[in-house]
Amino acid sequence: MVTSQFDKTLKRAGVDRSKIDVVRGWFKDSLTNSLSKEYASKKTKASVVWVDCDLYESSTQALNFIRPFLQNGTVVIFDDWYCYHANPEKGEMRAAAEFLKENSTIKFIPYHKFGIVGNSFIVNIKNHE
Repeated sequence: MVTSQFDKTLKRAGVDRSKIDVVRGWFKDSLTNSLSKEYASKKTKASVVWVDCDLYESSTQALNFIRPFLQNGTVVIFDDWYCYHANPEKGEMRAAAEFLKENSTIKFIPYHKFGIVGNSFIVNIKNHE
């Protein structure tokens, strides 16, 4: 089970599992308006978001879902950033470019590349504390 391995990894890293929220399922089915409202009612803000989508469509769904929870300093990690031979017209790269164009106050500041195809960014929101 993936969650079991995930929990073991968090434990080894000393991460408090009670501060981690994992949403399982297909993005289109699990990243719902009701879940967004639930997080908003708790005034949830994201510290780290791991986007492991591969495909453009699911990356778009994930980015649109996390928008209200981003804050200055949020780290957004894209597990498959350089897939498709780093073609900016595909996958996570395309979704991120469109997301940033539609949300012009948000900038993704390059942070750390990892593995073969991973990349991460620090969020900066113009005129935001």
